[in-house]
Amino acid sequence: MNSEADRSGTLGRRAFLGTASASLALMGVPVQAAILSNPGKVLEVGTPGTINKQPSVFLTRDGRVAATVVRPVEPTVLSRMAEERITSFVKRHANLVLPSLEGSTTLSVRPPTNLVVLGTPKSNPLIAKWVEEYHIELEQAGAEGYALRTWNYPNGTCCVLIASNSDKGVFHAATHLTEFWLKAEADSVAFPTLSTDARPAIPLRGTYNLACWGLAPRYSLTDWKNVVDAMAEDHMNFVLFWLAGLFRSKRFPESFIYPETPLTNDDIHVLIKYAQDRGIRVYLGSGAFAWFGQDQIAIYHPEAREIGQSVLCRTLPASRRIVDDYLSELHDTFPEADGMYLEIGCEGDYHCRGPLCQKFLDEFGSKQIGQSELSFLREFSEKLWKRNPELRFFWPIGYPEAHAWDVRYYEEIRKHMADPRYYWVEVRQNWQLPGAIGSLRPLNQLSKNVLHWDQYYRMPLLDIRDQARRVAEAGISGYAVAYEPGAASASVYGDRIPFPIDLLPYRLTRFAYREFAWNPGLSWNEFRARVHKKFLAPGMSQDLVDIMVTLRDFMRDGPASQPPTVGVNAENLRPRLAAMEAEVHTEKGTSLGNPPEGVTLIETCIRDLRAAYHIE
Repeated sequence: MNSEADRSGTLGRRAFLGTASASLALMGVPVQAAILSNPGKVLEVGTPGTINKQPSVFLTRDGRVAATVVRPVEPTVLSRMAEERITSFVKRHANLVLPSLEGSTTLSVRPPTNLVVLGTPKSNPLIAKWVEEYHIELEQAGAEGYALRTWNYPNGTCCVLIASNSDKGVFHAATHLTEFWLKAEADSVAFPTLSTDARPAIPLRGTYNLACWGLAPRYSLTDWKNVVDAMAEDHMNFVLFWLAGLFRSKRFPESFIYPETPLTNDDIHVLIKYAQDRGIRVYLGSGAFAWFGQDQIAIYHPEAREIGQSVLCRTLPASRRIVDDYLSELHDTFPEADGMYLEIGCEGDYHCRGPLCQKFLDEFGSKQIGQSELSFLREFSEKLWKRNPELRFFWPIGYPEAHAWDVRYYEEIRKHMADPRYYWVEVRQNWQLPGAIGSLRPLNQLSKNVLHWDQYYRMPLLDIRDQARRVAEAGISGYAVAYEPGAASASVYGDRIPFPIDLLPYRLTRFAYREFAWNPGLSWNEFRARVHKKFLAPGMSQDLVDIMVTLRDFMRDGPASQPPTVGVNAENLRPRLAAMEAEVHTEKGTSLGNPPEGVTLIETCIRDLRAAYHIE
């Protein structure tokens, strides 16, 4: 490989090998790596991971170790996970162990092997040195993006720089490297030389996690750790983790309504740290004036209800004190959490219909209930901010039952609740909300801190992409998706403990969300190519990707997964499953060694669909 390195080993600013489109710095994972001849001019584009078509960085070569990992001085859980992504790929495909050493500015300029240097400027001195010396504009990567650079030394060895402003970004980079660029051929593991930058298009990516409903309260700490591991793999950075009903309140013991749960307070402390160590902020989920646990509180406290109402009033002082006490106890029990998600009971019959709350405030239809709810949020959050000013509060909006015509509700948010520690979760497909005179205004004019919510497990994969595009185009901050296997799963696995997140349909749902939330600009064919690279072996037919997508739809649409009894049935499934099985059997013969994950996913899904629909 050619290099602009001089004989002393010093690199010029333009000495990096490979380029990527500048637009990739703004949105998504680079799909391709390219060879740079003249600065700024791409002459040839190669397929990611194709060793033979462009200069390559070898991690192993001809059955021998060819690279050393240079790790952070004080590794964190995430940086270890990033390193493990690379080393486990090599171990799995070449049965070799890459050596690892601590980052230092005194490393030789003529290393005996290729170097893979990963970390942040704060965690790895070598990263800090090179980011400054080679003018790598790491600030453009944001909080979770990364810069990847490759160059060679006069002695023929290469250096790969994997740099980010956070360990989360380092993990993203290592994941993309191993899934989309690394390739094993014969006794060698390598990837094409490249220099690129990437960052997620949507800053906040995570789940609305219902631990209540159905069988979900029976999940153990181990079960929930596995769910968190999946969230980390899916590049999520927050979870709205519902605890009301599971929380063992001392002040309101009647609110603990799931005695079957094995989760103790100690388990929840462990789970919070486990998630935070993996770059996932944890927000304690609870109802506010309604929902699990608080409905039981309402039964025991008639003074907190308006006459004839079964739910807690938003306006009565007694009700506000009770809800404040309950939520304060929840926070004080788990003060290490990053904040709270308060699901105001505005859905269905859960909003208060008493005369105090339903008092009209103007001719547009604004009501007292909206002002009472927001004043409670403001008073409660300001109280907790005195203890911990870093706390964030998430609050759902957009319920037509309560606030469809309530212009004062949304104007109050716009004008008086602009504190950046408030986040507003739009939950009913409202891409516009009322302004002061009733005209509909874009979501980002309410606040930049708006998240869109979807039950993504029910959606076609292209709809997930289109919603992610809409979030990015709307200029709002996040895309929250529902993980609620106790309530619904759109699969035949609703009665399993735990719900199988690593089988179809959820495995493909998760992957689609990860890819589209990072890069909503992906075309369908680009996404299919990524599915193939992630789940299948080189040379296998692209038809297997279509089979995976189709099986997910069979799961999602069938009567065994959700009422009413429509969609696929046994007569329709029988010949299709048989034909798909035959196709998979043929393709398995093209892959050496253990079958790739996608083949196992297809075979398992076919088997379980046959069992669910009693197909012999």
